[in-house]
Amino acid sequence: MLKKILKYTFRTLLVILLVLILVPALFYIPAVQDFVRSKAVGYASRTLGMDLSVERLRLSFPLRLSVDNTLLTDKGDTLLSCGHLSLEVAVWPLLRKEVAVRSLELAKLAAHYGDSTAGMDLKVAAGQFAVNDCRVGLPAKTVGISRIALTDGDVFLNTAESAPAEKADSAAALPWQIDVGKLTVANLAFGMRTAPAVTDLSVRLPDGEVDSCRVLLDSRQVSVKSILLNRGGYAYLTAGQDGGGRRTKRKRALRTKQRLRAKRRTPIKQRPPTTHHHPTTQRPTTAKLPPCRGPSGSAASR
Repeated sequence: MLKKILKYTFRTLLVILLVLILVPALFYIPAVQDFVRSKAVGYASRTLGMDLSVERLRLSFPLRLSVDNTLLTDKGDTLLSCGHLSLEVAVWPLLRKEVAVRSLELAKLAAHYGDSTAGMDLKVAAGQFAVNDCRVGLPAKTVGISRIALTDGDVFLNTAESAPAEKADSAAALPWQIDVGKLTVANLAFGMRTAPAVTDLSVRLPDGEVDSCRVLLDSRQVSVKSILLNRGGYAYLTAGQDGGGRRTKRKRALRTKQRLRAKRRTPIKQRPPTTHHHPTTQRPTTAKLPPCRGPSGSAASR
């Protein structure tokens, strides 16, 4: 009798162990991934009240996710479009309550966000956006990122007069600290238009770099070690003073590399120009007089 109990107990534990091993392994089968993708996309579309479509989703061992051709639309308006997304997450740090993202890449990204209440319309496009070696410590509330790179970025912000906002209760600030080792941009374009006072601002930066950036969310402080701007230019347009619709245009181009350095959490103060006064010394002038000649024509001494 005891042998039968041990035998059936061993078989039950073996079946449970096989289920725990096989069920996660099923998610690595392409057919199962397609089934899960269709169910998840349908549930998300019904929950958001929008149209969401994902052409392809693949998960490889251990945690490597790849998503192709994601599209989110609302009544014909494209809110989000991403040609390719790849994500790789380390497994073992999860046991220590730490999220370690080895790499995150987005290609052919486009997003559109509009808020009529706040009077804001934002459009973002990027050829490629990459994050390397990101670690999120949940207990310590810290985020460390080795490198962030943005290529072929285009950002346009359109602001209008917004409705008066209701006074909201002050919420506690998040005690998170974000450290970024290096942030690089290449071929970046930024545009902004404001209303009712019509002003247009456009900036183009072929190459830029920010070194050692730290953001403290609780105290709302940002500090950087250095900023590098390589070439670029901007244009600023404002309405004319006479109100006749004329616009004033100002342009400036950065021809050479400019590196800006700022101390951490220290405002930059401008020194007043110093004027040095150099006293002038007047030297006595000496004039040579012609020699006096006597009646005989010879020179006489003075």
